[in-house]
Amino acid sequence: KQWYQRRVAITAGTNAISKSLSPIKCNVEELFSPNNRPLKVDDALLGSIYQHFTFQSKAIWARKVEGSNAATEGYRSLICFATGAVLPPLDHWAFIARGTFGDLVAYFIAQFGTDSYIPSAEERAEWSEKAPFLAILQEANKKHVALCLCQSKENTDVWYLKEERAAGGGLYYDWGGDVFKNGVIVSESFRQEDWTQMTTPLKLFDLNEVIFRTSSAGKKYHAVNNNFAKSMFQLA
Repeated sequence: KQWYQRRVAITAGTNAISKSLSPIKCNVEELFSPNNRPLKVDDALLGSIYQHFTFQSKAIWARKVEGSNAATEGYRSLICFATGAVLPPLDHWAFIARGTFGDLVAYFIAQFGTDSYIPSAEERAEWSEKAPFLAILQEANKKHVALCLCQSKENTDVWYLKEERAAGGGLYYDWGGDVFKNGVIVSESFRQEDWTQMTTPLKLFDLNEVIFRTSSAGKKYHAVNNNFAKSMFQLA
């Protein structure tokens, strides 16, 4: 009975807190359920009940870049073959972490794009000069987590990547399995094989701080030479 009362109190608290925080409008807003939009990981949220969530599992999720097709993929493959270069696929990557508090679940989502800028440690003291980089938090709903990566409702297939080791010893990331396919979430429940255990379990504040230690901090967005999700995955 005590646990049930605590569970009800926690749920009521998160629902009330959610209404007082800063939900964001997503590019595929019409695909989200009412009142279940992601929240900005800002100072208000970091000081809320969400600070008690512990994040233990991490992943890189990806989707196709808008406008990429078989022709552009073929051109990329031709460049790799002709030059020996190892180029990343034409995908948009995001870092995802899964956290829990009691039996509640939340997902931390951090992604880097053309309009993003992550300030360096030196720049963080001068927020007025650089817009702060904000991750987002989504409660429970894996479908909505996947949709947070998407820019159009015609391009919503999302998958996760697995870290692999090449014959020469280097690391690379390859398709691991579908997360959201043809408008359907592949698995609503937690499957360990879809995730990688974090180096150390982190509270929300500490996980958010990792963003500013990535190799992307203090650099402009670059589609090839500034892979934020990979750096975040390796540090977390």
